[in-house]
Amino acid sequence: MINDPDINDCIYRLIDDGHCAETAVDLAINDWIELFAKTNSSYLIERINDIQDVKNHLIKHIIGDKTNRLNRINKDVIVVSDDLTPSDTLTLDNKHIKAFVTANGGMTSHTAIIAKSLKIPSIVAVKDAMQKLNNGELIILDAYSGLIIQNPSHEEIDKYLKLQKDHILYQKSLERFIEQKACTIDGKAVALCANVSNVKDVKDALEHGADGIGLLRTEFLYLESADFPSEEEQFAIYREILMMNKDNRVVVRTLDIGGDKKLAYFNMPNENNPFLGQRAIRFCKAQQAVFKTQIRALLKASIFGKLSIMFPMIATLEEFIWAKELVMQEKTKLIKAGFEVSDDIKIGMMIEIPTAAIMAQDYARFADFFSIGTNDLVQYMMAADRTLESVSYLYQPLHPAILRLIKMVVDGAHLYGKEVAVCGESASDERAIKLLVGLGVDELSMNASAVLRVKDIICRNLYKDFKDLADEALLKDRQEKVLDLLSKQG
Repeated sequence: MINDPDINDCIYRLIDDGHCAETAVDLAINDWIELFAKTNSSYLIERINDIQDVKNHLIKHIIGDKTNRLNRINKDVIVVSDDLTPSDTLTLDNKHIKAFVTANGGMTSHTAIIAKSLKIPSIVAVKDAMQKLNNGELIILDAYSGLIIQNPSHEEIDKYLKLQKDHILYQKSLERFIEQKACTIDGKAVALCANVSNVKDVKDALEHGADGIGLLRTEFLYLESADFPSEEEQFAIYREILMMNKDNRVVVRTLDIGGDKKLAYFNMPNENNPFLGQRAIRFCKAQQAVFKTQIRALLKASIFGKLSIMFPMIATLEEFIWAKELVMQEKTKLIKAGFEVSDDIKIGMMIEIPTAAIMAQDYARFADFFSIGTNDLVQYMMAADRTLESVSYLYQPLHPAILRLIKMVVDGAHLYGKEVAVCGESASDERAIKLLVGLGVDELSMNASAVLRVKDIICRNLYKDFKDLADEALLKDRQEKVLDLLSKQG
């Protein structure tokens, strides 16, 4: 961004007009912030935080300010801020910083993602947080319920100290499941894998006893790069991750860009409905050179572990066949060029679009496996953007229509002996887990920190009870009744 000629020209013009360097930087980059703020893209709006971070770092370099107030905190605190930049969050020391609250931001921002990986509790988008929360006052932050209690009573403090102690003891007790597989009392085994974005996430997955990597989100490799990553750069990362999981399968989702995920270095089409536009496999089909680079890197790395390649946002059988044939073509080229490629590469697809779910039985003749992305499946089924607060009430992952679609996918896949995973947020939702296992899902893939908790739920229940519960839920006509059914089960 600092090398962008438009920004540089603007800064130089402001200096020529008499502004000092730091003011020129502030004014020039603020123009970009205002431009981003006027867009309809929630992803670009959340990137304002990143741009502000660049501006602050540049100004600090200009004026010679090398201090970092967050690094100087030496007592236990909860940080409250208008916002925290990704670099601020990365420097947080969870020895003293126990949690943070921000007035701005979103759950899909880099700040929120980094906070999760650092295991720092946080609540974002708390309106007027800086005005309502006072410096030095005692607060309780309950990140599970999104609750902030100001100046708590002795009773409330005692209650939450006990909850905290119980939580620590519970987390400690879960360690007994690290070496154990997830299996119901009556013998139904369920694979529990991890969703990861980088090498650090993979290490967390191994430490939490995951059965493998159920979803490697390769888009973060592209989003955090200054340009499309080269074949060599990608190969090195894929090889490392595969080697770390030598005995377990790694499912790599090919580039899922578009929608609310934009590349700063590529001029994406300006679309009225980007979630319905040229994203994921559609982007790869339009930019085949980019897609082939990723596929070649994956194929070269395949000999270092158990690789599965998964295509996102497949809407038609033709799309899947095209992508699969491209992989086969690139494999043939590499072998002819003298490269070794594994003969045990599984090729599957995401089920995110209703057409794919309805036609699952037909797709199962060509795909080696399915992975249901419940986040997007719910979004497209309910015709409601899940990033918009105004229609958030329509994000209903336990709606009977969604459950019936999942059942249709499972039945269609099992007819051809193919396995079905769920890699959306539902995979770690305690309410949904019982229904998903009862519907016959073979694998659940989630944030690594949730793996042991989910194992506990599965291992202390009967598959028969899960199946009976799912069968009854399929007969309901609204999510509210499904939730009521689940609450009665305890």
